[in-house]
Amino acid sequence: RRGEAGLGDQQAAGRVLVETMDEARPLRIAMFVNEFPALSETFVLNQITALLDLGHDVTIFANKPLRDPGAHHDVMRDGLYGRVHYRGMPEDKVIRVLSAPGIFARRRAHGAMFLRTLDIRRYRREASSLNMLYWADRLVDHKPFDVIHCHFGIIGRQAAFFREAGALGGKLVVTFHGVDMSACLDREPDLYR
Repeated sequence: RRGEAGLGDQQAAGRVLVETMDEARPLRIAMFVNEFPALSETFVLNQITALLDLGHDVTIFANKPLRDPGAHHDVMRDGLYGRVHYRGMPEDKVIRVLSAPGIFARRRAHGAMFLRTLDIRRYRREASSLNMLYWADRLVDHKPFDVIHCHFGIIGRQAAFFREAGALGGKLVVTFHGVDMSACLDREPDLYR
């Protein structure tokens, strides 16, 4: 439908995934990216729109919106903004800390899980920055996904932490890109262990 190069391969892969399952049904897919929409990451947009074309239910999770005036027209045409959930963490650290007790007050039923998101020994910076807490607040209301697909290793690492803490459910797939092997591992060699 979109005439993008390589789309036929994506469609074939989607059909194989559905046909090999015990029950043929659309999949609930969580797509995790750093920013959305990112004009420089058309491969993510192509994948999302191809999965939607195949009848799958795709929910997009992004750390923050990218206000790109050149955003691809497929984002608007396919109503993708209605499928996006952003972390919603205040940039200002004081406001971030002062808002955290409100999350605990609203989410008393999930108190143990939210406390796990603050485990600094396990989650280090993801916990101390309150990133885990704010993401858990966005994720806890979603029933488990069939597939959690993360673009870029650092995003996959975050999603693995969310699953481990109990804020996210589903089978995890991570697509590593060039920057994952070059810049990320140069800075932190044990990042993905």
